[in-house]
Amino acid sequence: MKRFYILLLIIAAVYLFLRLGWLDTIQFGYDQPRLATTIADFLTRGNYMTSQNFVLETPWGNISWGPSLIFFFASIFSISGNPLIVSQIIAVLNLVSVVTIFYIGWKFFSPKAGIVAGLVLATHPWWVIFSRMFYQPSFVPSLVSISMLLTFLVLKKKQSFLIGLLIFSWAVLVQFYLSTLSFITTGVIFLSPNIKKFSLSWIFLGLVLTGVIFTPTIFFFRSNPSKIQSFLSAPGRFQTTPKEVFVNYFKTLSGGNLQWELGYGYQDFVKDNSWAEKIFIVNLLLISLVVGYSVFGLFRRREDGTLRLFLVFWCIAPLWFLSLVKVEYAVPRYFLISLPALSLLVGLFVDDLSKKVKNFSLLIPVFLILSWSLTIVRYYNFLEKYDYPNGFLSHFSDIPYSFLQKSFDFMSPNKPQRGLWAVNYYLDYVDKNPGGRALYEISFDAPDANKKIEARYGPYTIYKIGGGVRN
Repeated sequence: MKRFYILLLIIAAVYLFLRLGWLDTIQFGYDQPRLATTIADFLTRGNYMTSQNFVLETPWGNISWGPSLIFFFASIFSISGNPLIVSQIIAVLNLVSVVTIFYIGWKFFSPKAGIVAGLVLATHPWWVIFSRMFYQPSFVPSLVSISMLLTFLVLKKKQSFLIGLLIFSWAVLVQFYLSTLSFITTGVIFLSPNIKKFSLSWIFLGLVLTGVIFTPTIFFFRSNPSKIQSFLSAPGRFQTTPKEVFVNYFKTLSGGNLQWELGYGYQDFVKDNSWAEKIFIVNLLLISLVVGYSVFGLFRRREDGTLRLFLVFWCIAPLWFLSLVKVEYAVPRYFLISLPALSLLVGLFVDDLSKKVKNFSLLIPVFLILSWSLTIVRYYNFLEKYDYPNGFLSHFSDIPYSFLQKSFDFMSPNKPQRGLWAVNYYLDYVDKNPGGRALYEISFDAPDANKKIEARYGPYTIYKIGGGVRN
């Protein structure tokens, strides 16, 4: 066990280094302050029964989460309203994802599978980006990992209370992110042949716990019946093709697809990092190889065949779900639920390969881990140093909070006009010097040549709008 804890400590250190380093790149631009404002509003005037009222609608009319997410973020927000502190708390809490996956690999497969899986998940670029963000999907992979562990434990101890906790974990998951229905459905389908072996009393407990967190939701829709139709009709407005889903799935799982984050700056990123696109292609081939091997490996008889079956279908769950339900864009965050299972599949691939070509097998995870680590570090450096000539990079990413803080430091003690979500949040919940006049205008669009620019920090441009003199 000493070896177990030493290795776990090393993996945790890698995880935390990539999350708690480069704090100036933590995002807090649109979705984050919008959610934070809602949570602050809930803490001020909300309660258990009205919690669903504080769930934000998407631009298409459907409701994208439930009370569980409100309760979770409210507990963090009650500690601090500072975006940096909140983001760091979330990053530390998300360490549970790596710990759980490492434990699953070690306990149910082999130490090698656990070590590789833990490092793969700890360094995956998309999990690094989202795991330290005050945002709706930020805790989803951690919840998925916990649910995976509960599933495997339930398969070993079918009469235990764990089936109740598993059912409850599914309820929490769907209230965090609707796309987790694909993960939940997979679990339900493959566990259903064992239903007669489960304790009915513990199943009932799980349903009772589910009822507790869904009571506010039922109350809300009963009071707002028109919302039901909006909720059900929203996916029908989208036309995402299966091809788009498959392409973005494999590009995201391989650690590439950074166009979604870097937007118009992507070409400058690859120009500064000439190796990047070549690395993305190699990683795409490696991950495709792992997924393909895992799928075809299901036809082989193995002692751990049932567990591998779950991993494969959990990993590919977004493919069929998003192809059927459809979304506006197949953005990387929809595929985060695949990362815990993928990391274990990489570990199992390496473990299997090592039995045939011992010395070569570790080259694949080492290449993935090092290239992903390099990619995320260069991504951080790019965000810090880029000149943002056209303003914010992309509608699918958010602006680092540090640029907002620097903007306010420049304008202090005076203030900008209200307008942007991040600006409003800062004025309402972060600003420690509420005095001063609104003498500035702040924009994250491309600089306006017809206005006098006072300063620029990242994509934020500050213009003087009053006659006052900067103190």
